[in-house]
Amino acid sequence: MRNLLVFLVFMQSLICLAADDGDCGRFSNENDKKFCAALRAKDKVMCKKIKDDDDKVHFCTVSISPNSYTCDKIRSDSKRFECLALVRNTQRKSVWNLTGALTVDARFSGFIG
Repeated sequence: MRNLLVFLVFMQSLICLAADDGDCGRFSNENDKKFCAALRAKDKVMCKKIKDDDDKVHFCTVSISPNSYTCDKIRSDSKRFECLALVRNTQRKSVWNLTGALTVDARFSGFIG
């Protein structure tokens, strides 16, 4: 029974991966496909394959590893503000997760040695 459960979970994972790969195919623009694939793979190197749209390259890079320095390279004001908002929200989420992790660690520190 356990082997069957493991097999079903494994097959579900494969199906989800196949569906995720297919999602990027819905874009007709090659740059959009590359942007989608880079985000799915979380690979900054793939962002550099985007051609003729420097703003999209920088936004792709920020989406993978949020750093406001990259947002400064975006020429479009609206896209730059969108980029900075993405970095802000991601950093807040990281701090919240870190704070939550510290709270959990502090709660259980009395049980250790």
